[in-house]
Amino acid sequence: MLPMLETGQLSDYKLQCGEEVLDVHKMILAARSPFFVEIMMKNPQQCVITNIDTETLKLLVKLPQLAYRMVLEML
Repeated sequence: MLPMLETGQLSDYKLQCGEEVLDVHKMILAARSPFFVEIMMKNPQQCVITNIDTETLKLLVKLPQLAYRMVLEML
């Protein structure tokens, strides 16, 4: 799943932070974060994030993907 995030393959939502736009997957973020659910309900296609820097947002977006990968590797 992480390669799909990194390439934007099948992404269905955009998070803009500064000059950068991240292509993300709604269901992945929504399953792990009530914060992202709230944002997506208010802004169904795209949201501009202004209260954190771009690198922090990238980490927040990757975290669910990385956690999923770690669990699979433990099985």
